[in-house]
Amino acid sequence: STLYIVAHELFHCIEERKTKVYINEMFAEKFAHNKIRELGFSVPRRQRRRAKKYVAWKLTKARCRGLKEIDKTVKQYI
Repeated sequence: STLYIVAHELFHCIEERKTKVYINEMFAEKFAHNKIRELGFSVPRRQRRRAKKYVAWKLTKARCRGLKEIDKTVKQYI
């Protein structure tokens, strides 16, 4: 939904994380989920799966660029 995307992008605006992209995206997805829930809405299972696939895709791109070690928090998330 549009609100979810806004919450995800809001994270990028307010958090200056100096970390790998795939990790940053995981935090943005978690932030969006939490904000949507704080507003009293549920996050559909389809959206939760999409978020994990998106982070996995970013991780795959990082591995193609030479990433050797995967962050353990991301392993647990995906």
